[in-house]
Amino acid sequence: MPVKPIARLVPIEPANGRNAEEAHLAELERLGIVRRPRRNARPGWYARLPKAPAIAKDVDVVSILIEQRGDR
Repeated sequence: MPVKPIARLVPIEPANGRNAEEAHLAELERLGIVRRPRRNARPGWYARLPKAPAIAKDVDVVSILIEQRGDR
């Protein structure tokens, strides 16, 4: 019976800096976890986003989230 390869073992190359980020994004994309944009964002796109609402300093946001989410 012929042997059919099912995997290829290759050494992990150390990645650092920008290459590490690119490799990580490529892996996430390959797994279907992220999808990269098809075109570059236009300059100033961030400035067009609505401003975040102001939150009073005495509000405990974490407690509110825990209360809303319950045991999730």
